[in-house]
Amino acid sequence: MFEYLDAMYLRFVAGLMGLTQELKEEEKGVATFVATVLLILMVVMLAALFWDQISDWFTNMLDKIFGISDGIGG
Repeated sequence: MFEYLDAMYLRFVAGLMGLTQELKEEEKGVATFVATVLLILMVVMLAALFWDQISDWFTNMLDKIFGISDGIGG
């Protein structure tokens, strides 16, 4: 009976150690994900701050790209 309990305890401890190791390894992926989300958030905030200047630049560039001008070589 005690051998069975010892074996069950050892399986439990081994499983718990494996789970702990797995969680430690997964933290690296979480840090990368959090850093990516923060970078995207910063880009969106900067775009919101400078939207007036950015929208004028986009308008001018799209006019040049789509050829809104007087003619060829406009």
